[in-house]
Amino acid sequence: AAAIATTRTLTAADSGGVFSVAKTSAYTITLPTPAQGIIFTFMVLDTGANIVTITDGAAHLNGIVSVNSVGTVMTGTNILLASGGALGDWVTFQGIDATHYLVTGACLNAADITVT
Repeated sequence: AAAIATTRTLTAADSGGVFSVAKTSAYTITLPTPAQGIIFTFMVLDTGANIVTITDGAAHLNGIVSVNSVGTVMTGTNILLASGGALGDWVTFQGIDATHYLVTGACLNAADITVT
């Protein structure tokens, strides 16, 4: 997986990538405008004490993340990989049209992955 440890803006050319996210500082990862078929997966690399925000700007994020085996509805503009999140938490964004990403993922503890 390609490591991300600082603010970064992804492009459609990065689609298909699996990115490891280090929470050694607080930063934002910006996704490109959604388009059908583009996909990005992020894996939590460590249990750092910072929050990493993944944002899609003007579009909306919709989907379900498994939180300790319970489906949690995600709808909003930002996904937060929270401080204290477990190693191996993951979230995937798949473009389903020009304005929406389908969000899926899994985390061990409540609030490890949240949406705002």
